[in-house]
Amino acid sequence: MFLMRGCLAKYDERCALPPVMYFEKDGRQVLIAIVKYDKAVSYYRNGGHTSKSVSTTYYLQSNDAITGAKIGQQKIKDHSDIKEYPVETLGAANQLAWIFAGELMAYDPFTLEKKADREILEAKNPLLKGRLPKERQYYRFNSIDGTITVTVNDGSKWRLNTTSMLAVASTGEEDEEPFETAIAKANEQVEQVKKEIDSSANAWQQQQNNPSLRQANYKRRELLYKKQDSLNKVKYSIQNLQQKAKERNRAIENFQNMRLGESYSQIKVNCDTANGFFYGIYAPDEFKKLYERFDYRSEYDETSRRIFLTTTIITKDDNLLFDKEHASWPNQSQTFLHGGFLLDKKTGMPIRLANERLVIHKTQIGKDGLIQVSRIDPTGNVFWTTNTKLSEWIDWFVTADHLYIFGKNNEALTTSDCNVLLIIDLTTGKANAFDYFTDKTIPGP
Repeated sequence: MFLMRGCLAKYDERCALPPVMYFEKDGRQVLIAIVKYDKAVSYYRNGGHTSKSVSTTYYLQSNDAITGAKIGQQKIKDHSDIKEYPVETLGAANQLAWIFAGELMAYDPFTLEKKADREILEAKNPLLKGRLPKERQYYRFNSIDGTITVTVNDGSKWRLNTTSMLAVASTGEEDEEPFETAIAKANEQVEQVKKEIDSSANAWQQQQNNPSLRQANYKRRELLYKKQDSLNKVKYSIQNLQQKAKERNRAIENFQNMRLGESYSQIKVNCDTANGFFYGIYAPDEFKKLYERFDYRSEYDETSRRIFLTTTIITKDDNLLFDKEHASWPNQSQTFLHGGFLLDKKTGMPIRLANERLVIHKTQIGKDGLIQVSRIDPTGNVFWTTNTKLSEWIDWFVTADHLYIFGKNNEALTTSDCNVLLIIDLTTGKANAFDYFTDKTIPGP
């Protein structure tokens, strides 16, 4: 039996199912991932092809967030015990790792002790007994306040406090946008001025025989028109800010819900701004084609050798305009093939490390090009460059000290499954690594 198991073991498969969660407590830093383990139970060879049958088990695994070393694992469920899919992480909230595995569940990330499941939640909330849905689509994790909105079987919505495990009935309505009150107030003021202008126009008709009153009325209406123009400008400015906020929120939401394994061009942009300066990663011909109004853009030419540049930026009519004519290229000898600023999935904007940024770029053109990461300062000086040895990333996130990258370099796995964890020290650029497939640490790139 041991010999048979030894032969089958080489057909076993392990992989992590990103996104992976990060936790920090009392000086400890851990990563929590759902790991799928396919244990081969039989196989059949025909020519160069091998068919196999497997038994699948899902585990929750913890890894040291600095060294990458495996700390522990806890079985979640066997495949046969799960009736509804997908099995996935929902998010980190109040020092608990929340997942969905046929039901809503939560674990302590440091002990891997189970803290919530259907039975526990129903015991805490008797009104929800028998009403919690089995499908994933009815649970919405709020990354801002750490609550979970649950649409129960009768269609009513409940908001679950992930600390107390208590749920309260919710209207399901979104909070009013912060700009709406300001816009409503501006509209009231514009409408009030319009009424005063109309009243002045009516008085004008009744002042035909009184030149002095007509003159005073004329001056008053001039002031009212100016006030109306000023209020309209304020209103349009608020609406413009509201639109930009919506666009930014959509960008953040897209990142939160993006399909894992997005293309390289979608995880970067080629410009950023801070403290009155514009920063860009462009080839000279690309920069010449840019319109001066600032907007986050991504360039797609994989053959472009780009250079860091900077110039000043000003605000005009609620728009940011950068000075193309006086742009400087402080380090023209340093080029970045298909380069751009790495985006932060939490903000939808480039990752900012104080005044510094992370640039991603390729080792070569084509599908064999590997992604490199460089840390640069506002003068274009490169502190370090690390080759991730991955042509695509499945997921990534950044903390104050480390960049975490998840990818795949094992052809036995499907597109969204991950076997490689990279932990890059943001100070030195040195990387530690872990292979979920072999279940052990590996040399960093």
